[in-house]
Amino acid sequence: MKLPSVELVNKVLDTTVILSLKLENTNVFRFESYAIEGRNTPAINVYEFAFSKCKEWAFKQGYIIESAHVDEGKFTSSYCKLESHFIYPKVKEVFHEATEVEAVFAACEYILEIKEHGNKND
Repeated sequence: MKLPSVELVNKVLDTTVILSLKLENTNVFRFESYAIEGRNTPAINVYEFAFSKCKEWAFKQGYIIESAHVDEGKFTSSYCKLESHFIYPKVKEVFHEATEVEAVFAACEYILEIKEHGNKND
């Protein structure tokens, strides 16, 4: 599983102390921080982070994220639809990734990119 960027985790958790991320297992990641040096950092549930924290953060930035995993036998797909609300010009993007969690991370990384460099559709 692809983890979110350190920058995204810092933004979503409203901190600046996270230096690196490490996937502990398929459900949990931990971070390295100069503020908690030498001690175990809290375990962060990947699903709670993506579906609760990231979607809430995106909403506060002016975006709505809808995500789903579709499994139709031979066809499986995970996607995330990102749409701006109250932001113009309107942003509508769809992200396809291996997992629904990764699709949510991709959408949030896109929001970070827009905030730093402006709307790519301008």
